[in-house]
Amino acid sequence: MVGLPDPLCEQVACNIGAAPPKGRNIMKELSDRLAIEEVLRRYMLAVDTADAAALRSVFSEEGRLRSAVGSFTADEFVAFVCEMKSVVKVTLHHLSNTIITLDGDNATSVSYFNAVHVVPAKTPTNAFGQVDEATDVTMAGQYHDQVKRFSDGWKIVDRFSVIAYQCWAPSRDPSRTS
Repeated sequence: MVGLPDPLCEQVACNIGAAPPKGRNIMKELSDRLAIEEVLRRYMLAVDTADAAALRSVFSEEGRLRSAVGSFTADEFVAFVCEMKSVVKVTLHHLSNTIITLDGDNATSVSYFNAVHVVPAKTPTNAFGQVDEATDVTMAGQYHDQVKRFSDGWKIVDRFSVIAYQCWAPSRDPSRTS
């Protein structure tokens, strides 16, 4: 790009003709980045499908999540999601703009998220309370993650969710709430 440095290219020394710094394993760095991004994407899919085993698998044993709806151990969060998804049938989570900083077997990442939830009318939910009419709840924000490499791969150790935007509006398609 003209005028703007490419941080990823600088981090992995992919400038044309540039040799990687001595002692750096560029392929391992790229592999680690892809593996971490895969864990973050699997989290999103597991939430949307209420796949308890898949959701639990992205967290370490001591994994935790902190968000606007509470602080949870990984096991508590899995139960929370499964309870919420038993009522809120439609959720769509999207991840983008992920920046990963590697430090050996540890890493941090910051990602943007967008999430849409179709909340049914007059049904109490653990995440959204009870609404009088079917409601589309759209949220956007950032995930701040600490991830660590374990013998079975990269896992989230700590996730802090920051909601930057939310909009509650009458559902465009209330039939999707049942």
